[in-house]
Amino acid sequence: MRWLESFSAVEGTGVTGDDAPEIDGIAASATRAPLEAPPGIEAVTTWRYRSVEPRGMSVASPLIALLALWTAVMPRLGLGTVWGWALWTVPIALALAYRLMFLAGPLTAELQVRGTMLLYRARRFGLTVWVRSSDARRTGLDVTELPYTKLLCGGKSRGCASPGRDGPNAAAMAWLSAAIWASAAGVSTEE
Repeated sequence: MRWLESFSAVEGTGVTGDDAPEIDGIAASATRAPLEAPPGIEAVTTWRYRSVEPRGMSVASPLIALLALWTAVMPRLGLGTVWGWALWTVPIALALAYRLMFLAGPLTAELQVRGTMLLYRARRFGLTVWVRSSDARRTGLDVTELPYTKLLCGGKSRGCASPGRDGPNAAAMAWLSAAIWASAAGVSTEE
C-alpha cells in the first residue's frame, strides 16, 4: 500500500488520458475483494497468470557459446585437455540450457498467501521450475521497464508480466500486489 500511495503521489509531465487506470481505485478494489481478479489473472485459492522471463534467451545463449569456445581454445593454447575443460564446462552449459529451455518461453506464475508467507511458483510445461517463499508484506511492484511489470516478492523480482506476451497489464499487476497485501493482513474479503 505504501508503494501504491507513493506511486499515485508522483507528479508527471505527461497528460493522462481518460482510459488511464486510477491506482487508488485499483488498490481499494483489491483490498475489498482479493479473489475477484481483473482480466489476465485467474484467482481460485491461488492467483495464477501468464508470465515471461525476458532475459532467458539473451543471457544463456552467449554464455553457452563462450563456454564452448573456451573448451575448444584453451587446449590449443596448451592449457589442459579438451576432456579436462569439458568436465567443468559441460555441467555449467547444461545448467544454462536448462534456464534457456524452461525460462525463455511463457511461464505460469502461481502465488499463494498462507498467513504472512507468500509462495511463488514458476511453472512451465506443467512442471514446477522453482518455488520461492517470502514475506507477503514485502510484496511490491517494479514498473521501471514498462510494458514489462515485475512483481517484487521479498525485494526480488519474480513473475514478470507483459500484455504484449498475453500476460496481465500493469494495472492488473498493481491489483495483484494490493490483493496479496490485503490477504496477508487478514482483511475480510466479504463486503
